Amino acid sequence: MKILVDITSASVDSLTLKIYSTSFRLIEEVTFANPVIQSGSVVLSADCSNFMNLASGNYYFIIIAQAGGVTVKSQAKAVILLK
Repeated sequence: MKILVDITSASVDSLTLKIYSTSFRLIEEVTFANPVIQSGSVVLSADCSNFMNLASGNYYFIIIAQAGGVTVKSQAKAVILLK
């Protein structure tokens, strides 16, 4: 799974991708520890093995970035998973 993210901070300590069901129940959480990320548009690549237990359907995801003790969450975005 690849997701395009716009980073406005010069440094990011960690990024977390959280996948939710349509009823916003947490399904999967993937943490990108020690990411090498610079400001601008970045493509996050998550290993497909993290999502093998998910059925085809609609899901929502939130990206959480931590930098210097500050936590920032993205808006919930919809994603359609097709197998």
